Amino acid sequence: CPDEVCAHLEHFGKSWCQNLVGIDQPREAEMAYRGLCNVVSKRPQAMLAAGVFMALCDSIASYSTPSQDLHRIMKNLLHSFRAMLHNRWSDLFGHCNPELRYHLACVYDLH
Repeated sequence: CPDEVCAHLEHFGKSWCQNLVGIDQPREAEMAYRGLCNVVSKRPQAMLAAGVFMALCDSIASYSTPSQDLHRIMKNLLHSFRAMLHNRWSDLFGHCNPELRYHLACVYDLH
């Protein structure tokens, strides 16, 4: 299923991220974020528009209680964006507000 979803990620990635914010059921949130990370990791370039990437970062930051495994997955996803973008990372990450950047840097070791 992730492969079918990946093909159209640029059309709904931003709204998907926005809809994940505020899920109040822990099990549902865990599964939803795992699904998001799985799909995004298969087609990260679909998330590179500034508004879409900001929505992804905001969504990840809003989930304050991921399991250790999901935390590792989210960290790896963010680090893979940084590695993939190399010199462009600071430009794209710079579109996020300073508080969000600080939070993600601290929680996911993005210094």
